[in-house]
Amino acid sequence: MTSIAWLESPGSRKWIGWVGVGTAVLGLLGMFRNATGAVAPIAAVNNYLLPAFMIILGVALVRWPVVPESVGA
Repeated sequence: MTSIAWLESPGSRKWIGWVGVGTAVLGLLGMFRNATGAVAPIAAVNNYLLPAFMIILGVALVRWPVVPESVGA
């Protein structure tokens, strides 16, 4: 959901949103690792992608420009 909102935000770097969407899709597939061993490698990759995406998103949010509140609004 955060990645979809990020993709729709004006002025955001779209690649961050797409990395998040890709991470989410791999995470969804990786959730089936207990049902079948075929997706275990996907789950292993997602164990690295999710924290990396969260760090990238956190840095991007910290660097997001602040819009000052208008006086008298």
